[in-house]
Amino acid sequence: AAPGAYAMRTVVSEQGSSEAYVPNQIKPGVYNGYQAQIDFYGRPLAIPCSQSLCVKSKGAKENDAAAYFRAMSRCKYESESLWKAIDEQAKNFGLNDWGHFCLLRSVAETIHSNSDDRVLFLFYMLRNQGGYKVKLARGRESGKLTLLLAIDNDKEVYSYIFFRFKENEENIKYYTVYGGGTAKESIYSYAFNEQDQVLRQMGLDFDQTLKIGACDKKRSLQVPKQKAVLQLPYNSSHMAYLDDVPMTVFPIYFSTDAPTEAQQALLDYFSAQKSRYSQQEMVALLLSFVQSAFAYKTDEQQFGYEKYFYPEEVIAYPYSDCEDRSALFSWLVTQLTEAKVLGLQYEGHVATAVSFEADPKLTGDAFNYAGRKYYVCDPTYVNASIGMSMPEFKNQTPEIIKLKKL
Repeated sequence: AAPGAYAMRTVVSEQGSSEAYVPNQIKPGVYNGYQAQIDFYGRPLAIPCSQSLCVKSKGAKENDAAAYFRAMSRCKYESESLWKAIDEQAKNFGLNDWGHFCLLRSVAETIHSNSDDRVLFLFYMLRNQGGYKVKLARGRESGKLTLLLAIDNDKEVYSYIFFRFKENEENIKYYTVYGGGTAKESIYSYAFNEQDQVLRQMGLDFDQTLKIGACDKKRSLQVPKQKAVLQLPYNSSHMAYLDDVPMTVFPIYFSTDAPTEAQQALLDYFSAQKSRYSQQEMVALLLSFVQSAFAYKTDEQQFGYEKYFYPEEVIAYPYSDCEDRSALFSWLVTQLTEAKVLGLQYEGHVATAVSFEADPKLTGDAFNYAGRKYYVCDPTYVNASIGMSMPEFKNQTPEIIKLKKL
């Protein structure tokens, strides 16, 4: 998404109240000759950046790009220092690989006013310092440069147009993540050491908990069947960042942590209940909580398009659907119990299944997987107990969504 392009979404629900959630309006960056002062999804940052890196291109043709890269290669120390600052900031914020691109994009938009110069800068830094597989392309009609980025080809990415390039007998998808070209035009790609074996594809997995500053919003949620209201904090900078991460496959959403403050609030409350319940009863409590605490709407009804939620987004947005609730429920079960969880992907629906340490020998819908018995738990089927599937999916065989933490 372009800076400042986030639409206002108000978080108010009959099943939980919240402050109005207004995604951060990203302010233009300022460059003072030695620092790029950027607005990173509402969080001000100063990234050290030498003026010698502000190389200007003479055009968008291949020889112009080659001249640009020769000029940049004379600034090896400065580009290494910039990448080190970007990498350290990404780690401090708990960002995934995509965060490196976002930080660099903000720097590029601060030090360059020209779209082609921004693309060339991003290509050079991501490839030569980050070690990522990127390609440079020029639109046949627009004549503008576009950055193509190889994003983990083992997973589907739904947010961007892609082109396939043959490399070592494989067809690798490169996604059009930035540039001035038009969406439907064909491209010329430039060849710069295309067979470099050390370059890697960019991943979208979160290996750390996001922490772009402290949580600044909260949502109140009622725990069903108990006289308790949970105050769950969330971070508006996280929301803006997550909205910018390319939409991908379910396991990433199922395996990503909620923000630290929300984790603490959830774990403090539900951990206090553990001594009162068996593992089966604890899972049932968590299932009832997710079923009842959040109002339901499909993505099409809420946004007008498909959007998968990370657990923090389930907390922040007024409505959630089946895959969103399944992601949050899976996270709660793995954090609060020793039970194992799988995602279940039906035709048009997502649910979960849970395997207990000691088989409770429940009746209901269950199946065996990897030597364990799993009972269907549907976080969208309100008031459904463990082992109950929605009637319309009862006779379907779902695809298994295996969690990284299984």
